[in-house]
Amino acid sequence: QALLSTVLSVVFAIPIAQALARQPHFPGRIWLIRLMAVPMGLPVLVGIDPKAFLLGTTQSREAAQTGIKVARLVGHALHDRAEVDMGNAENAVAYVKGLRFQFGPSSFEEQWDRYRKIEHALRTGVSVRQGKSTAHCALHPFQETRQQRPGNGCPEIDLRYPGKVIVRERG
Repeated sequence: QALLSTVLSVVFAIPIAQALARQPHFPGRIWLIRLMAVPMGLPVLVGIDPKAFLLGTTQSREAAQTGIKVARLVGHALHDRAEVDMGNAENAVAYVKGLRFQFGPSSFEEQWDRYRKIEHALRTGVSVRQGKSTAHCALHPFQETRQQRPGNGCPEIDLRYPGKVIVRERG
């Protein structure tokens, strides 16, 4: 599948790149550029069964809608594209700028508001073991994926419990 994706990408990318380079002005050029930028603006959703989603099952559709809502909320506030794991629809997990946010089944806006109230204190606090502040994690996101390196000294923000924001170092 990876080889096929690469071949198809290159087969279409070369003529499009040549057309954009040779013809600076042609009808539809701006729309073509915008269309190619769409994947960069969309959130990354994982944990949703693609077959069930294509079949339109209610559970997969609701999980996708929830994931998009969480990604929009977190990504907009932190000015970056979020990855949202919807493997467990009751507990959405968002990853953005090296931070991990866990959301429970209640209102995402209410959970996020709890985090926003203490965000400044977290940004100025320093992790005891690693000596990294949350600002460091937000400004210098880790390069490896969470599967390669689950603990990077950056905090995990757990918002699943009503009235609480639990902050712990991942490791």
